[in-house]
Amino acid sequence: MSRTDITHARHHRELAMMPIFRPLQRGERNKKRGIDIRYGIKGGTVHLQSIDLLGIDDQSIFFVLLALAGIERNDRGLLPPIPSGPIGKDLRSKIRIEGLMDDIQKITTSEKELAGCLEIHGTTVTWGRIREGMKRLQGISFHYQMETGEEYGSNLLSWHKDPEGKIHVAFNPLNTFAILSQHVRIDLTERKMIETEWGKSAHAWLCSWLRPGKEDSILPQTLGEHVWSHSAPKNESRKRLWKMRKFLKEELPKIGWSAEENGEGIFKIGRPK
Repeated sequence: MSRTDITHARHHRELAMMPIFRPLQRGERNKKRGIDIRYGIKGGTVHLQSIDLLGIDDQSIFFVLLALAGIERNDRGLLPPIPSGPIGKDLRSKIRIEGLMDDIQKITTSEKELAGCLEIHGTTVTWGRIREGMKRLQGISFHYQMETGEEYGSNLLSWHKDPEGKIHVAFNPLNTFAILSQHVRIDLTERKMIETEWGKSAHAWLCSWLRPGKEDSILPQTLGEHVWSHSAPKNESRKRLWKMRKFLKEELPKIGWSAEENGEGIFKIGRPK
């Protein structure tokens, strides 16, 4: 199998359910501030910060990187706390790990491979788009404050392009754990079949929430809150609800999931094995 024939991304469940990525309107990145959110987790809180908003295009790049790391995963790809070479040192410096001395997963890829995985043409303009997305991914930071008093943090990832054109990417400790061990599976084959950005976002969250072969129930309003992660005027809220209902009733069944609505507007969702 070619590395561009990726099928899924191995993601950390806690990170996957955080409001990092959301659908953006044209020009929204230039008009609004970035991310500054405190998010409750089991046993503490995490503070997410970024000067940029991260869209579904950024999420697609991140999932491709995770998928490639899942293919490569092995102990030989781990970057120690004190690397010996200049590229490793640069990656560790840029990811800004605080309070932890974990090894982190590293992969090597290229412009051509990333463009192929994203199914976009490998031109200079295309690489510019990918590069800007990777800059935004590197720019988001996490700071954990646990009830035990423990504190730690890092950026989402770091990357380095060498003179030969190879792109080296390192992942934070939580994603390294997911790549090598326990993870949620984001189905990228299904994702490619979804046309809308809000549909891709909803699908990614559902993949994190519901494991293959399982069923659970959710309100479309609740799903919309996870997709957009911020409040909206009444008119926009109605549009969001319509989009989520349309996704659950029309798009989700097309990719093999089940979605049955009861009389109270609650959807029972089933994920294929």
